[in-house]
Amino acid sequence: MNSLEYQMVDIARELKEKHAAISVKAEFEAEGTRLEELLRLKEICMVAGVGLTLKIGGCESIRDMFEARTVGVNCLVAPMVESPYALRKYLQAVNKVFTSQERQNIEILCNIETVTASNNLEEMLEISENSTLQGIVIERVDLCFSLRLDDQSINNKEINQLVLEIIKKAKKRKLLCVVGGGISAHSLPFFPEYPK
Repeated sequence: MNSLEYQMVDIARELKEKHAAISVKAEFEAEGTRLEELLRLKEICMVAGVGLTLKIGGCESIRDMFEARTVGVNCLVAPMVESPYALRKYLQAVNKVFTSQERQNIEILCNIETVTASNNLEEMLEISENSTLQGIVIERVDLCFSLRLDDQSINNKEINQLVLEIIKKAKKRKLLCVVGGGISAHSLPFFPEYPK
């Protein structure tokens, strides 16, 4: 590792120890992480003792899933899953790429990042393939944009209420819930309202 990568290890360790961080996220989707970058990040995460989460390029990005398997990510997230059909396609692809044994060692999550996904969530969670899904990631920035709000609205009561409703629906199904997108010190007052 080079000196910059050792600094990244120190930062990841500090985030883990002082702020309960459990994983570092990379994405093929919007950030366009290259495979060699993902491999370096995996080593950094392993040395720091944190997991590696990868957001793939779409609900049926088979090649991204193969690369996630090759690298050994701890968590896989699909973006823009807004309907039962999209969730079904994602989970079928996961079941095709990863063996049942491999799926025991990777968390399978999907992003809920639009008002459309929020409105369809209960129907989405009723699909038969749902036993593969372990949780959701609520992405607040895109959620704001889907409501035609700007990113300064992330911490307003309307968004917080919507996030709370999404969490309650997911928790009924015993799913892990991750809240992301624009997390800052200004977000902290809302977190105690979220169910554990």
